[in-house]
Amino acid sequence: KTLPPAVRCIASLGAGPALTSLAQRGSGAVTLRPLEEIQKQVLIDEFLNRRSQPPLESKARQKLIRGARTNNPQLLASCMHELNSIGVLDGTATAEPILFYMEADNLTMVMEKCLYRWESTYNGKIVGGSLVRDAMTCLWASRFGLKRRELQEILHLGVAQLSPLMCDCAPFFLEHGGTYSIASEALRRAVESRYVPTPDAQAEAHRFVGDYFETGSTPARQAQEVPWQRAESFDLEELIRVIARAEVFMQLTSNDSIRGDLWSYLSLLQLHDMHRNLATHCKASCAALELQDPPLEAEYIADVFTRCVFA
Repeated sequence: KTLPPAVRCIASLGAGPALTSLAQRGSGAVTLRPLEEIQKQVLIDEFLNRRSQPPLESKARQKLIRGARTNNPQLLASCMHELNSIGVLDGTATAEPILFYMEADNLTMVMEKCLYRWESTYNGKIVGGSLVRDAMTCLWASRFGLKRRELQEILHLGVAQLSPLMCDCAPFFLEHGGTYSIASEALRRAVESRYVPTPDAQAEAHRFVGDYFETGSTPARQAQEVPWQRAESFDLEELIRVIARAEVFMQLTSNDSIRGDLWSYLSLLQLHDMHRNLATHCKASCAALELQDPPLEAEYIADVFTRCVFA
C-alpha cells in the first residue's frame, strides 16, 4: 500500500522479517543507541509512577541500571513488566528474580524465561494439556491474531481459565479491536523455539488453527485465515478446496484487505503445478451453490460464476 503524501509512518522494530521488508521498500532506518544509565533511571521511575508503585529498593535498582544487558530498552521494559507481575516491585517478593532475567544474553532469551515463568504459574489450569504452550502456539500460528472468544473456543476453555494468563501477558501482546497478537519478534522466536521447533510441528499448528476457522467462524474470518493456514502448512489440495468454496471465493475477490491473497495462492499452486485442479473444485462448488436449499438469489449465483470465470 502507498501512504498519502502528507502521512509519515514511524515504526519501532528489531531485526527480523518486518525490518527487512521495509528496507526492500526503500524505507529509511535509524538505529537507536544503547541506553545510558541516566536514561535507565528515567524509564524505571516512569514505569513505577504509572503503576503507583513505591521506589525500587536501592540494590535491586542498581542491578537494573548498571547491567549491560539492560542497555536494550525492550529488554529493560520486559524485565520491569515481569518483575511487576511477580511482585518484586510492590515488595511482596524479593529482588532475587532480577538475577534470573539479567542472565539472559538477548531479548529472545528473556522471552524464553518469561515462557518458563508463565508455565510454572498457569499450566495447572487445564487438564491434559499445557495452557501456555497451547495458547502461545495458537497465537503464533494465527495470521491476524485471535480474539479471546476464538482462543477460548479453540482450546475449549472458560473465561476464568484463560483470563489470568492473558492479563499477565498483556504487555507482550498487541490488541486491536479485541484481537490479540504477539507483539515482538523476540517472543515469536521464543515460542517457535520452545513449542514448534520443527517444520512438521509448525505445519501441525497451522492445520489446527485452520481447522477451527473453517468450521467456527464467519466467512470474512475464514477467508482471512483458512487459505493462509493451508498455504503455510503446505496442504495444497486443501488450499484448492478452500479457495474454490463460493463464500470464501467471494470474500477473496471483494474484500480490499485480502484481495491480493487470491493471486498469491494461485501463484503458489502454479509453482507446484497444482493450479489445474482448481477448475474441478470450482465446478463442484458452483453446482453445490445452485442446489443450495433455500435457493440463493440468481444475481448472487451469477456474480460468483462471473468472478470464477475472470479469476
